[in-house]
Amino acid sequence: STLAGLQRFVAVNSAIEVDLSGQAALEHIDGRAISGAGGAPDFARAARMSPGGLSIVALPSAGARGTRSRIVAALGAPGVATLPRTDIDVVVTEHGVADLRGRSVMERAERLIAIADPAFHDDLTDAWLHELGRLGQASLSNPAAGQISGPWIDELHPALHEPRDIFTDRRVLEHVRVHRWREKHRRTSG
Repeated sequence: STLAGLQRFVAVNSAIEVDLSGQAALEHIDGRAISGAGGAPDFARAARMSPGGLSIVALPSAGARGTRSRIVAALGAPGVATLPRTDIDVVVTEHGVADLRGRSVMERAERLIAIADPAFHDDLTDAWLHELGRLGQASLSNPAAGQISGPWIDELHPALHEPRDIFTDRRVLEHVRVHRWREKHRRTSG
């Protein structure tokens, strides 16, 4: 509570990986414990509670000599989130800054994919779309809360603007994949 009482307190923590919802793992790699939580949760929470404060997680976008993304679809085994998504305001990699404050789960994923190593963008997008499809099979209490968003969304499918659970519509997910593929090839051929 002492740190949280400081004006504009900023906490900068590192992480092993951050998943697409914005939670961070600081303790395990491939199921092996390599560290403990230390003071990271206390500092992150204090920064979030501080008037004008900011909780930042900074990490390289890739690890294992560039063969593994550190922005991941889901935390690796054992899946322990040392810092919950509610205690992280901003995630920073060498590819940019993802400001997660006040963002929906969809917006968080889009922003985190954008700062991931470009070599992993397609895999992360596919994994996220797969997860959305899987979640869509369940009964969602508020289908409109999970709508896919982005500047390209109007081109995809008029059904996206209907008030229903779009994640059960496999055609919409396929439209997203096709659009991403076209954009990727438009950038590389142009």
